[in-house]
Amino acid sequence: MKRRIWFPFIFIIFLQILSNTNSFAQIIISGKVTDVAQNKALSNAIITLNKLNTEITLAYTLSKPSGQFELKTNASTDSLTLSIKMLGYATQRINISSRTQTINFALEETSIELKEVKVKPEPIKKYGDTLSYSVAAFKNKNDRVIADIIKKLPGIEVTPNGQILYQGEPINKYYIEGMDLLEGRYKLANDNLNVEAVTDVEIIENHQPIKMLNGVVYSEKAALNIKLKKNITTTGQISFGAGLSPLLWDVNFTPMIFTKKNQFLTTYQANNVGRNNASQLMRLTPGTFKSESGMESKQDWLGIQKLSNPSFKENRWLDNNSHIGSINVLKKLKNNLELRLIGDYSNDIQRQEGYTKTLFFSSKIDTISLLENKTNKLFFNNLKTDITLQKNDKGKYLKNSLKMKAYWDSQIGTIINLNGTLSQQLSNPFYIIANDYKDLFKVGKLLLTLNSSISLEKKPQQLVVSPGQFAGLLNGNKPFESIQQNVLQTSFFTDNSIQFMKIFKAISFDTQIGFMLEKQNLLSDISSQNATELNKIGKEFSNDLDWLNQKYYINLQSRYQRGKLNINLSTPINYYIYKIQDKAFNKAETVNRATFEPQLGLNYEVNNYWKITVSSSKNNSFGDISQMYYGYIMTSYRDIKRTNAPLFQAVNFSNSIGLSYRNPINATFANLFYSYSLRENNLLFVNKISQNGSLERNAIEQKNNNYAQSLNGSISKSFREIKTTINVATNVFEQKSQQIINNQTVEIIVRGIMPNLRISSSLSQWFGFEYFYKLSNLKNIVADVPKQSIIQQTHDLKLNFNPSQKWYLGINNEFYINNYNNTKNLFADLIFRKTIGTKKIDLEATWINIFNTKSLLSISNGAFNYVETSYNLRPSQFIIKTRFPL
Repeated sequence: MKRRIWFPFIFIIFLQILSNTNSFAQIIISGKVTDVAQNKALSNAIITLNKLNTEITLAYTLSKPSGQFELKTNASTDSLTLSIKMLGYATQRINISSRTQTINFALEETSIELKEVKVKPEPIKKYGDTLSYSVAAFKNKNDRVIADIIKKLPGIEVTPNGQILYQGEPINKYYIEGMDLLEGRYKLANDNLNVEAVTDVEIIENHQPIKMLNGVVYSEKAALNIKLKKNITTTGQISFGAGLSPLLWDVNFTPMIFTKKNQFLTTYQANNVGRNNASQLMRLTPGTFKSESGMESKQDWLGIQKLSNPSFKENRWLDNNSHIGSINVLKKLKNNLELRLIGDYSNDIQRQEGYTKTLFFSSKIDTISLLENKTNKLFFNNLKTDITLQKNDKGKYLKNSLKMKAYWDSQIGTIINLNGTLSQQLSNPFYIIANDYKDLFKVGKLLLTLNSSISLEKKPQQLVVSPGQFAGLLNGNKPFESIQQNVLQTSFFTDNSIQFMKIFKAISFDTQIGFMLEKQNLLSDISSQNATELNKIGKEFSNDLDWLNQKYYINLQSRYQRGKLNINLSTPINYYIYKIQDKAFNKAETVNRATFEPQLGLNYEVNNYWKITVSSSKNNSFGDISQMYYGYIMTSYRDIKRTNAPLFQAVNFSNSIGLSYRNPINATFANLFYSYSLRENNLLFVNKISQNGSLERNAIEQKNNNYAQSLNGSISKSFREIKTTINVATNVFEQKSQQIINNQTVEIIVRGIMPNLRISSSLSQWFGFEYFYKLSNLKNIVADVPKQSIIQQTHDLKLNFNPSQKWYLGINNEFYINNYNNTKNLFADLIFRKTIGTKKIDLEATWINIFNTKSLLSISNGAFNYVETSYNLRPSQFIIKTRFPL
């Protein structure tokens, strides 16, 4: 049964919320707080509105520097209790009627006789839409960089790749003193900004990055802002480390300068101790233009069979030789203009050793097993530049970014399997240049926006495999010496639009008209080699494909924003034109399709603590050039694919509902989100798996559906008295799809549950600990046959001892349990540190992998396979390091 009743479902929820909204009239309590003797305004006074003569809080706020305050609530009682507190002043508490009114307070100073007073900063303060976390309230002696603080803040999570989530959603901006120096590459600051330079970490809720649209276009995302102690700040770090086995080094030179008009951050980092420095250069915030995603991660046509990155810590397995350099400059010019210059360079050589055992579920009873011993050497080399001119104030927004990035990557690998030894050589460079332009300005009462994005890409790639593979398909079952796959893809992309926005108090209407054009060419061929002779194989194994994708669109968007209710309705009408032609096959296809792709979003703040979000959408998606080519392409030594079928088309229906809670007074944050999606496809993928594990993939025209649903939730709380933060989270999901495997149509179901627990505690001046637990339970059901569950557990315990102000001893323990093959692995590290002088110079000795554990097994799952991977780990190593904070 097709589930297309998404819009009525949303409409019912919408009516229900509106009815609840109007059940009680919203009342506003406002006023001013002053000193009764000096008649001066008092800021940071705590104003609380409770149910009459109870401790049940309905709303709260802090007074502004002007002394002004405002509280909003939907009260259901006749009377309320209003109280005001401030250190050094007598508390006032009065009962008031439940109506909108203005009440001013004049506080009297009071003295309190205390035997001993230790002033502790408030952990969390709230100013309007801004939450301010005091660094001093969460800091302990062992914290060195601001990332050490952020990961302990309630309501905030930091993913393993460094991405920051607030209430389960990624932040949309990372500011340092309100300035965006790094354009989303904030891990570079997080991992190097000295914690001693920071006074507060601010979360700006519902942050609209474009100031002209603030209060007009609602944003669900939050931003993070770093507040520094000084107006002119010189900070960062310098560290040098060396060690043994083998010869090890670890260097970090990262100075930073922050002023009101200029910001500067540069770094050079090099190591071979298993730390992936290049991750600091990755963008972690969402981009506005399509070209921005291409800048961050390239999609390769070809690849060698690698050991996939495991879920445990990379310093256990990453055998690297890494060098990165980065220069970041932000300068404020006249007329509120900003100029930002970014230059990044990364060079890394990584070695992998281990084996994989792949189980393919080809039917109800058949299972194909493939064992591969792998030795790989990966070469990464890339350069990126970004020049951005921006103006962002209440009267004008302008941003133009010119970006270039080049990759010179290559890989070599050796595989030993039952058929013998096989070598792979890959060259996979990638080049892109792009310019993105956005301009907002006013024409009378209209707000106009001009958008333009243009990019050029080139991917020349080559894979050579020896001995030759797919002899039955390519060479009449006759063996041959080697096989060479060549691919050259060139792309031109542009997207241009104009928007008109008209604002009528709480309602705004936005019309966007534009066009998109994508022109690509794909050239590929496969050659076989015997002795010194290189022969191209027939046209069935080559491509000369011209791809033209045009999209013309008009998007009518309506927004309603009043009080705590925000509604956004988008009704785009798109017209797609696809023209696909392959000269080698003399085949062509033209698709003309008009689509209506509505989206509805609703956000309602029930009160100061609770918020509800609802969204529903329908959209159409089409295949790209990597899914639409008529000739075979050998993407790896055991995968050869083509899509000799019509253009892939899908209709996607998505619904979600979320509930979030945050109470800064008692430092409690929680969220719960449910999502459901349905995708209707026109193509069904056909997989032919041979006994040697090689995969031939094609597609046929046959309608089928994919389903997915997930439930995500988390709750975190900070206990100030014992300086402890606890976070509990979980993710439950189910996915259903159909594919043809070895001539049998099967339904594939993947189910999983992944709870985790994180505790960070500083119980005393001399002892603290950090504990992380994660459970992953995955299960595949193929053709109604349940496969063995994959259950993996991670225990990570770090014990921190500070016998004195200058001495530190850390013991790290990691325990991995895998039920699939009944393996258990224990790791232990020892850290000893002495801090010297007032500048807090660290002398540190680290013993990593004390037990010299040499290998570790990990299990992952695909749609119709399980992959067991054994990694050869880094040996026990000893490093001495000196760190100089700037």
